[in-house]
Amino acid sequence: ITVRSLEKGIELFTVPEAHANQWVRHLEYSLDGRFLVSCGDDRLVRIWDAKNGGVAMAPLDGHTARVSCIAHSRDGIYLASASADKTVRIWNLRSGHSPSPRLYHKGDVTSVSLAPDDKALATGCSDGTVGIWDPWTGIPACAPLVGHTSRVTSVLYHSSKPHIFSASEDHTVRLWDTSSGDSLAKLQVGGDTSMAHSLSLS
Repeated sequence: ITVRSLEKGIELFTVPEAHANQWVRHLEYSLDGRFLVSCGDDRLVRIWDAKNGGVAMAPLDGHTARVSCIAHSRDGIYLASASADKTVRIWNLRSGHSPSPRLYHKGDVTSVSLAPDDKALATGCSDGTVGIWDPWTGIPACAPLVGHTSRVTSVLYHSSKPHIFSASEDHTVRLWDTSSGDSLAKLQVGGDTSMAHSLSLS
């Protein structure tokens, strides 16, 4: 992991072999900017001091396969992690424990996003579906959203509307209505050798 200052154009710090010399899959700053959280193929979620890259707390250890994606709750207390072990776990960052039931899927979970009010959670899966869950009970909020024809690579909640965006290896980005489960729009992206792997809203 290497962190650089865009303003100064200099390297701030590097964390060598952050995940035991295995792939780092996702990075995200905590909402207060104090921590940098990463996940990777070593099956762990790791928390670093955002100022110097030092270890901030013990790794979150509970998945049995690579961890592909992480997402913070709006209060900064909880963190969701999605894994190739077909589960999503919710972690309490203050205690390091996972207080909620695991969210079980039929395939690898590739992406995760919490709703703005933290009352729902969206997941992208290798079977091409998008799931919507109650993150605190582990119960699906509705049937999986079906429309993609290949692995979902990223999901993202809209910041102010009941909508979810999803990207897939089928070279499309879809917009979903979380109330009805309908696909509202489909955008073709990439070509035969390229696709969307990540989503972000300005």
